[in-house]
Amino acid sequence: MASARYGGGVVACVPQHDSLPLEGGCGKHAELLPARTKMSSFGDDEELAEELPPNRTLQRFQEDAKSILKEYFVSLALDDTVVSVQELLASCPSEADELGVVAMKIAVDREKDTSRAVVTLFDALSRSNVLDRSALIRSFEKIFCTLEDLKIDCPHAEKGVLEIIQGCMEAGCVETKLLTKLPETLLRAGVQDQGAQDDFHAMLSKTISELKTFK
Repeated sequence: MASARYGGGVVACVPQHDSLPLEGGCGKHAELLPARTKMSSFGDDEELAEELPPNRTLQRFQEDAKSILKEYFVSLALDDTVVSVQELLASCPSEADELGVVAMKIAVDREKDTSRAVVTLFDALSRSNVLDRSALIRSFEKIFCTLEDLKIDCPHAEKGVLEIIQGCMEAGCVETKLLTKLPETLLRAGVQDQGAQDDFHAMLSKTISELKTFK
């Protein structure tokens, strides 16, 4: 069974080797196709199969990540932070997306000037091949799933997440197609934000229109 870890729980559990017949009938000569591809929005099978080392737990990883990231937001020592993150992920490579989640949660909670700082960090981690694009996209997907909970403690969470998305798009860390993954409530919050830059505002409006057409 393949599963994606999400905040200590399980996101999905899908048999990896089941096959489905291409056409009707169950004869032994029926051509078989995989029941699903090896890719999912949370990573490929090889990534999802990786487990934390025996001496690690998700909670401990999160605590270590928080320690590194909180220090970064105070000192803004970018190079040192990249090295620390690289060392942390060397022992827990399957948790790269969780590091992105922790970074964004701290950023939106601190509010002041942290959106730019987290984008700078993501860009440096990306350029150093410490955090690849697929892991960062999974980080955003997890944030989108928990956004309503984040807003309880951080009413400005939507604004902070949108600023991080915009910054990552401008830096080239993610592509504009990430906007199609945004919850509609987040898209509309961005369109209603009077402080949003015109080009980003236009991209959000276009995405809403395209999603309406698709529906």
